[in-house]
Amino acid sequence: ADLPARLWWNELTPVQQQLNAAIRRGVPLGGTSAGLAVLGEFVYSAQNDHPRDPNLTSAAALANPFHPQVVVARNFLNLPELRGLITDTHFHNRDRLGRLLVFMARILQAGDAAALHGIGIDQHTALLVDGQGQAREVGTGHVYLFAAKGKPAVCQSGRPLSFGPIAVRRLDPGQSFSLPRWSGQGARYTLRVRDGKVGSDQPGGSIY
Repeated sequence: ADLPARLWWNELTPVQQQLNAAIRRGVPLGGTSAGLAVLGEFVYSAQNDHPRDPNLTSAAALANPFHPQVVVARNFLNLPELRGLITDTHFHNRDRLGRLLVFMARILQAGDAAALHGIGIDQHTALLVDGQGQAREVGTGHVYLFAAKGKPAVCQSGRPLSFGPIAVRRLDPGQSFSLPRWSGQGARYTLRVRDGKVGSDQPGGSIY
């Protein structure tokens, strides 16, 4: 629905109260698509999206990290295992890697975190996280885990993003990862953004 965020993004609303009360009781919580996007400490809120417009693309975000649709909110939910990170969904299928890097760059640029993690999850795929932050991938796609620290080289309105290095882990189905230690299984590679273009040190230069 095309509703202002204030109708639900407020600690006084019943939706937020009930969800956080369930978390405190130890009730498992999860979500798909937008339901996944709100689980981290930082959230792409889609506040300036409109039903007639497409979702924010990686190309638009990388070309201008202060694009009007780049809106990041904070603390909708309080999941201790997901503090200090932001998630994105439909990841490879909709080519959302670039925009997740922009979200991370904006958070670091604002000084809201000195170091930050991101998680991108493919369609038909899930990351199961227990109460100690131990995670396992299930499904048919991949889970991508990103780590970065420090302010980006260039993160300004109207200028293409330059940012990195960003350390990546790519989990296959069945592989596991410790979120508190930020270590585990999965292929490792590094990304860098230069003038709005994402580059990789993987053989062949694949960013996924």
